[in-house]
Amino acid sequence: MKNLLPFILLFTYCISLAQEGHDKREVIENRLLRWADFRGHAQLDSYSAKIWTDIDWAPKDTFKKAQLPKLTATAYFLPESSTVSKKFLVDKPDSVKKRVLNHEQGHYNITRIAAAELSTIFATFPFHPDRYRFQADSLRMVMIKRIYAYQKLYDKQSNHSRHHAAQTTWDKLITQGLINKLLPDTTGTLTKETAKK
Repeated sequence: MKNLLPFILLFTYCISLAQEGHDKREVIENRLLRWADFRGHAQLDSYSAKIWTDIDWAPKDTFKKAQLPKLTATAYFLPESSTVSKKFLVDKPDSVKKRVLNHEQGHYNITRIAAAELSTIFATFPFHPDRYRFQADSLRMVMIKRIYAYQKLYDKQSNHSRHHAAQTTWDKLITQGLINKLLPDTTGTLTKETAKK
């Protein structure tokens, strides 16, 4: 739990910046990410690329005060926080740039899957009319913790896209998750031996 605290604080800070207008949130669903989408300023000692995403909820449509709204979750891409090193774009061959961009797309897709799963949870959750905002926020925070665990495992097992076999396995898991609208079950699919190669 101690390891999650810095991430949650940073994630919350990132969300608050986005909500204050410091970082525009974009929904990108009908196309793949492009390097031009990564508009943040990369630090000299940073990774070649870094993506920031967000998940939030809202009522699906307008509702009367006495009614309980139907809620939906949405995944967002944060372009001003997402970065790519100019040196990386200039020096690396197209095959490496394509591989890393695919890996970053996987991070965004994990967030998209989580938003779809959260929307499904919202559809069946027994919300209380006076407490639904608090309950929805609580469910969102649980999902954020799950997203963090998946993102961390994804990077570790794929070694940030460098482990080709693990990346291919994750690509399949993520594709299946987008279809099923559920975060994939990674237990048993990626063995310790596969992750070490």
